[in-house]
Amino acid sequence: GGRGRSQSNAPDHDKNANDPSTPKCNVTSAQIEKDLIRTFPNHPLYTTQEGISSLRRVLTAFAVHNPTIGYCQSMNFICGLLLLFLDEEDAFWVLVYIVETLLPLNYTSDLLGVQVEARLIMSLLEDKFPRLMHHIHSLDCKEALRDTITKWILQLFVNILPTETVMRVFDVFLTEGSKAIVRITLAIFKIHEQEFLNCRAMEDFYEFTARLPSLVYDVRQLLNVATTGKLITSVGKLEDLRAKFTKKLRKEALDSIKDFSLRKNSLLTDPEFEKVFKRVEAATGGKAVMDADQWSKFVGKFWGGWVGAEVEKRLYMSFRKNAEGLASVEEVLQLVSCLLRGGEEKKLQCLYVAFSSLPSHGEMGGDLSSSEEKTGMTAFQTQGMLATLYQCVEKEFIPPASTSGHEVEYGKIREQCFTKKDVEIVNEVLTKFGKLK
Repeated sequence: GGRGRSQSNAPDHDKNANDPSTPKCNVTSAQIEKDLIRTFPNHPLYTTQEGISSLRRVLTAFAVHNPTIGYCQSMNFICGLLLLFLDEEDAFWVLVYIVETLLPLNYTSDLLGVQVEARLIMSLLEDKFPRLMHHIHSLDCKEALRDTITKWILQLFVNILPTETVMRVFDVFLTEGSKAIVRITLAIFKIHEQEFLNCRAMEDFYEFTARLPSLVYDVRQLLNVATTGKLITSVGKLEDLRAKFTKKLRKEALDSIKDFSLRKNSLLTDPEFEKVFKRVEAATGGKAVMDADQWSKFVGKFWGGWVGAEVEKRLYMSFRKNAEGLASVEEVLQLVSCLLRGGEEKKLQCLYVAFSSLPSHGEMGGDLSSSEEKTGMTAFQTQGMLATLYQCVEKEFIPPASTSGHEVEYGKIREQCFTKKDVEIVNEVLTKFGKLK
């Protein structure tokens, strides 16, 4: 589990949780604060400042420990349950184990794992309870049912089922992982199938699903049906279904981006866009995001080795990133479109944004993510860009004897900083970007 990891790398979660300078602390604190009062509002522990502070510390500590995930809604319920029975340190490590080991895709920015499990369970319900699902379809409640199941998965039944039931379910979950969530969900529907069939209208369905959790008080019956009811044929089938729905969801996300970008993108012809899109899709393995390594390989195959590592890195840094630090395929398509078919001004603008951070900076700041948000570029930054572009065409850049520190407005860079030779080199690079390998 989480605690079994090297203790030398273990975070001092009390220190981190209270250090306002800790990365992402300010970013996540507002989200955490909003959810604190919603966590077991009727439980005595969370009506006290001590209980709320304890919950805040553990949630903030996790956000610091794993800044890629940070804080995700519903973690408050899981952590809140753990703190009823564990001290803060143990609750922290169990939370780490759940999020990073048992359910690694459930708390990403796109909640991919939760969506996959919801579709998987809906598929199994269609297979195991055809009469029930036919009835739910007739009530036009399929989407409502999926939303209900999604909530159960996201919260791991915490603050949904009675606390005594949840504790027993958690024991099974910590042993079996996500398989337990699937079995428990199917067991609930098996036990209460007749009540669902008694619903005669959509209103009846909503009313029953709202009070259903309070009916699941016989935990012995629930676990008996979940473990002996032959609701899941095999672990292999579960994994096959997960793979199927993961692939399908990623394709849907990619298709959505494709449709949006195609409508928005006027620089490429339809055949050109299809060609670019296929290359991007191949580079990401069908995912809707692209990491730095994938971008580097994509650039090499797309334009060839002349681009160079520094330009690759700078261009990737210019992308807006998601919570996991990955660039969206939409951002990639927009940049590639601009560099391929944008005019001279557009292409130079892309390079300007990419080089508008000092070389010592590891990441571009949010204020540098678009040219509209930053109107100046220092002469030093301009010369850094020129030196790199000279390397792209294997020419030597000789900087001027003195460099002023003033900022240069975009659009006036050439007049104020470029020599005639510089203009020729930049034009050569911009032209090369317009040609595929």
